[in-house]
Amino acid sequence: MTPGPTSKHQIPKLVKVRRKMTKTAIQQDPIELELVRTYMKEGRAGGFDVKVEGYYHPEQDENLEALPSQTFRMYSYGQLWRADETEEEGGQVRRLLWSLLGEYDADVQRGDRFHYDDRFFVVLFARPQSTLGYPVSKQIEIEQLK
Repeated sequence: MTPGPTSKHQIPKLVKVRRKMTKTAIQQDPIELELVRTYMKEGRAGGFDVKVEGYYHPEQDENLEALPSQTFRMYSYGQLWRADETEEEGGQVRRLLWSLLGEYDADVQRGDRFHYDDRFFVVLFARPQSTLGYPVSKQIEIEQLK
């Protein structure tokens, strides 16, 4: 029987190096997060009901699941000025753009939520990064909720 593509002895050295580089980058400023997975449920009028604001506790809702704690690196990579978020006339609010760097096997997906530093965030998407067709990290775009 031939080993599959995830067998350790078949993973190219470059892939192992990239995975090690990802782990090193995360360890430079690591944070532990407990993501909360949101499950969609069928709505009364058809379609699906999805919770979109705030932070929800899994013990209070059967459509949520707290995932085991995982290590990421969180960073801001820019800012966005938005006029639609202020109550003042003609005013604009600056919003920081945030990302997470995760290891290749991080369990994260769109819609996951978490609480960090007295703020609530939602995962917009998780994009796997690969080398030679093997996953080496995950780039995770997040948004701070109001």
